[in-house]
Amino acid sequence: MNLKLTTVAALACAALTAGVLGGGGTALAAGTPSASPAPASNGVEKLSGPNVVLAAMKALKDGRSAHVNGRIDDGVNLVTFDLSMDVGGNCNGSVSESFLGNFQVAKAGNDLWVKPDQAFWQKHGGQAVAQLVGNRYLKTTADNVQFLELASICDLNALADSMSPTGVNLTTGAQGVSNGVPAVSVLGTKGAEHGTLWVATQGRPYPLDFHRTGGVGSETLGFRDFSVPVKTATPAPSQSIDLNQLTQIFGSSQSPAATT
Repeated sequence: MNLKLTTVAALACAALTAGVLGGGGTALAAGTPSASPAPASNGVEKLSGPNVVLAAMKALKDGRSAHVNGRIDDGVNLVTFDLSMDVGGNCNGSVSESFLGNFQVAKAGNDLWVKPDQAFWQKHGGQAVAQLVGNRYLKTTADNVQFLELASICDLNALADSMSPTGVNLTTGAQGVSNGVPAVSVLGTKGAEHGTLWVATQGRPYPLDFHRTGGVGSETLGFRDFSVPVKTATPAPSQSIDLNQLTQIFGSSQSPAATT
């Protein structure tokens, strides 16, 4: 099922594949020290740019789960996503694409649920499909080749690996505070692209904030809620319809897989 969700997934993965290519990352100036002793630094600020990124990749995997939100503009489409995910490939959240609409996504093990909004069905599925599906999820599996890329963005391990510093010119930059956490910046360049990744300097060196500008479009990613388990609740049978059933009802030429 194209559903343009493959486009969404590809763009989301592209943002992370760019590593630390994010431009104009904003960090607040460090606040006034409190009276209590400051937590010890994890030492990541002393590392070279590539090693800071490698440390962030490892921390992301070791944390087992995280919440990632992003805004990706490729110059034509605007994609946003807000997903909790873990190293087991489970996820829960939403994805939005400017020309298609909004999608609720849930993945548990090999099972995958996707719920397009009504605007999507009206444009791409037709009134009959929209009425049949209603407010329910489409249920399929991660083995469905038309959903492979969507399923892949739920994998925190794959996301961490996609941040590899290979092929990017990286230098360790200034220290500051990102998302309320003491952090160090890593500055990256690749061709016309310029970016900044902020990495925590206390506790595990988690990636916190990522921005890219230059080249085509721009990307912004934010990471939070590390080690918070992904919600295990999935849509009940009454809240979903099997994609194979929908295909059988409308035929392959009229199924969502064929009309999107």
